[in-house]
Amino acid sequence: MSYKLLPCPFCGAPPEIEPWHGGPRTKRRIGCANEQCPVEPAVTGDTEAEAAARWHQRAPRRRP
Repeated sequence: MSYKLLPCPFCGAPPEIEPWHGGPRTKRRIGCANEQCPVEPAVTGDTEAEAAARWHQRAPRRRP
């Protein structure tokens, strides 16, 4: 299943989804696709849906 993903919160580039072998079973990793991104954020989840939910978590904006 494909999810509409928000852009990187730091550089605005689109993210990429890939398999990630971070344990006994394959998980999904979503991360910024921009190699020049100053932060290069990434999240993982047991499923693509779980990783997408984590990717979409954003800190609330502060008011000036």
